[in-house]
This record gives sequence, C-alpha cells and structure tokens, in this order.
Amino acid sequence: MSARLIYFLVFASLASAQTVYIYAQRDTPASKWLPITIDGAPAAELRRGTCFALQLPPGRHSISTPSGVPLSIELAPTEPVHLRLDWNHHLNRAPIPVLSRVPRSRAEQEMMFLSYIPANKIHSTAVPKSDPRPPAQPAFQTRPPQ
Repeated sequence: MSARLIYFLVFASLASAQTVYIYAQRDTPASKWLPITIDGAPAAELRRGTCFALQLPPGRHSISTPSGVPLSIELAPTEPVHLRLDWNHHLNRAPIPVLSRVPRSRAEQEMMFLSYIPANKIHSTAVPKSDPRPPAQPAFQTRPPQ
C-alpha cells in the first residue's frame, strides 16, 4: 500500500469522524483514575469531575472499563454522542462502573463545569489533547423592570 493511499484513508476517516464525549460527574465514586478502552485498545483515563472526547469513525464500537460492563454503540454521522460514567451499587459487592448514554441537552448541562483530562491521561490518538467543546459564551443578565 502506498503512502499516498494510507494518507487518504486516514484523512477520509478523520473527515467523517464522530465525536463521543465521556464524562464522570463530581459526585461519582470514581476517586481514582479509571482506564477507558475503545474496541479493546486503551484510550484515556477518567475520574470524578473530568471528561474527554473521542474522534471515532462511523460504525459499531465497544467502550469499556476494566471491571465494568462494556457498552456497544453504533455511530452515524449525526450529532455528538455523550456517555456518562455511572455506578451499579449492591449490598454484597463493590460498585461496578457502568457507561450510560445521555441525551445531548442533559449531558451539556452536566458537563458544563467539568475539567478536561490532562494530557498524561490520554493514551490514544483518537482523543484530542485539548478540550474540543466550544467555550461558554458569557451572557449579560438583566433585572426585570421594577
């Protein structure tokens, strides 16, 4: 395979890449860094109060944690997908990490004050080194007339 063909294939897959956001709220039990794998390969690490993004090609992907329940998602070239790290609690065992799909409007509210993971917690080129979320737009607040 020629270098030009490889470059074209990589560029074509990036042009149609879908953004997947994965986040953990501040009140989650994930106090230590938890590895996240995509299709069996290490992607990044996540803990409470942090988030990261993935650029994945359309198709079926498996996202998992070492001791958690894997999540299979089907990506189509539409709007971004948001996944939240939740926990399944039971009396006689340790909590199990579970990834849940969250509607975009709710996820954007929950992610508003989360920090993007540091560069040393990124283990894949599919994860951008800087936060791809658009910056918050400041808005003036007005008081109602008296």
